Amino acid sequence: MFDFKNPKPTVFCIHCNKMVGYDTDVAKVNLTIRGVNFSYDEKIAFCEECGDEVYVAAYNDMNVDAREKAYKNELERRKITQEIYGISSKNSENSLDKTEDL
Repeated sequence: MFDFKNPKPTVFCIHCNKMVGYDTDVAKVNLTIRGVNFSYDEKIAFCEECGDEVYVAAYNDMNVDAREKAYKNELERRKITQEIYGISSKNSENSLDKTEDL
């Protein structure tokens, strides 16, 4: 919500039980989905008053987009690696893990 008297954006903090300003940080998140390991940067907001994490809808949307993009990029990377090295999809997971160590 935007308050014209206070131009800095605010959100509701459930711990402070009021509208507060927030600070932003970025965290590296590592995930495995359907056997695919990947990582992406996630934006996180923290209450300026108590320091607890607060929910910012726009950050949630950005994080979902970043997660989907990172997952798709990893799938594409695996597909290209399979094509280059002639790896079948049945053996791809074990073979790709070995090629990453080289």
